[in-house]
Amino acid sequence: NYGILFDEVIRKVAPIDDFADDDLSEVEVIDHDGFIAPGLIDMHIHGAADADAMDGKQESLQKIRETLVRSGTTAFMPTTMTMSEEKITTALSAIREKMKQQDGTLGAKILGAHLEGPFINETYKGAQDPQYVQVPNDRWLKDYYDIVKVITMAPECDEDLAMTKAWLDEGILLSIGHSACTYDEAKAAYDLGVTHVTHCFNAMSKFHHREPGLVGAALLLPFTVDMITDGYHLRPEVVEAVTRWKDRDQICLITDAMRASFLGDGVSELGGQKVNIKNGKCTLDNGTIAGSILRFDDAIRNTLTFTKVGLVDVINMASINVARELKIDDKKGSLKEGKDADIVLFSPKLKVEGVYVEGMSQASLLKD
Repeated sequence: NYGILFDEVIRKVAPIDDFADDDLSEVEVIDHDGFIAPGLIDMHIHGAADADAMDGKQESLQKIRETLVRSGTTAFMPTTMTMSEEKITTALSAIREKMKQQDGTLGAKILGAHLEGPFINETYKGAQDPQYVQVPNDRWLKDYYDIVKVITMAPECDEDLAMTKAWLDEGILLSIGHSACTYDEAKAAYDLGVTHVTHCFNAMSKFHHREPGLVGAALLLPFTVDMITDGYHLRPEVVEAVTRWKDRDQICLITDAMRASFLGDGVSELGGQKVNIKNGKCTLDNGTIAGSILRFDDAIRNTLTFTKVGLVDVINMASINVARELKIDDKKGSLKEGKDADIVLFSPKLKVEGVYVEGMSQASLLKD
């Protein structure tokens, strides 16, 4: 049995017996009979509980923050959609302001913004609105480099990879997605420093034995890939195959969840487009899969069911692997001394029973 001593950060992780000589008279003791895990980090999520990052509103971001902790998420990146410049910049401005105000308040921590589009290939637009697709540029984005931490983009649309180089120089994590790139184009981007692939297999050039495409590059090159393990975006067998083809530390889990998550079936909206949710599957009227209503704790349980991967490795796919990609693994992603006290208490059946964000209990938000 192990114990964790923490306030805002983790002070000590050791076998219980090693605490015998410590002065714990002022310490609240939490006795938990289950699994203790690092907080989950969702680097690709649009919304929850009828709130969306593209609302451009403080109250929407706060609603998402407060809702996500129910699934064990302690940090996340509000993700924008391919919409008008005005809509995107309004959303980014709101994210910036909420980040300034979130310390000491309840809810999951906003780490920065993930820009999914508009710098994508219309051929693989998925549920993105094609009228707002742009070639990669920094005309309106420069003012937001302080909070944009991830950009999903199509490198084949970037002439001479000029913006790819510029964004990498800014320290932004570039992820290839919604892309029709060839294997060689993906490799050229990788060789420059592009390390990630967005929702692997979904909205990208497919594998062919003479042109492996982005799928081939994602699996054959040392990219880190992320997956939506809701059972709709990928067949369970494909999730299992990725865990065999890729090193475990090259796989991240995401939800790609939309405003209908935590609400259930019905009619909702994503990126200004109507979305129909039936039996947990989200589609546009034309049948295109559009985001998900996946909870992060369900993503953990599903991945365990779909694969032969053990619990520790699956938790890593939603914590330390993500933190490493975002270059915040010195602070988040694992239960180590000196790191932020982002902690999830799971029951033996992996139900979320307790959550701490930088040491602050989220108990009042955990009512499902």
